[in-house]
Amino acid sequence: TVLGFDDGTGDIAALTPDLAAVALPDDRWRLLRRGHDTGLRVETGELVDTMLAAVHTPTPSPGGVPAQLPAPPAPPIGWLDQRDGAVTLAGGLRDGELPARTAEFLAAVDRPLLITPWRSVLLCDLDEWTAEQVVRVLAPMGVIFDAQSPHLH
Repeated sequence: TVLGFDDGTGDIAALTPDLAAVALPDDRWRLLRRGHDTGLRVETGELVDTMLAAVHTPTPSPGGVPAQLPAPPAPPIGWLDQRDGAVTLAGGLRDGELPARTAEFLAAVDRPLLITPWRSVLLCDLDEWTAEQVVRVLAPMGVIFDAQSPHLH
């Protein structure tokens, strides 16, 4: 079972995980099952227990009405400037695979690393010189830094 937690923007819900919790402005969450609104609204303090219970017990989908979801976003790819002046490198993974050798190199950089649902990795909090060196190593290893690459689609 794939669970998604969406901050209300819809980018995670648009990926239609098996069960998604979508933040509402009133500190509640709506639950979706495979892109359909279950009708359930849950307080933040009850969200984890409700999600775990819903994994094992089907939740209703009133009328089978699909939730209005945005189109899935494009994966974050390339050189992303951070507000603090540092850089995040966002690299696409061909076929969503992260080879062990590449993972070892990413770990050796010793910076925060995020793996996204969009088949990309984000290496955060780099200075510009380090970011340039990392790109020079990762690009030949198959990490994609060109958002227009056909290997991302």
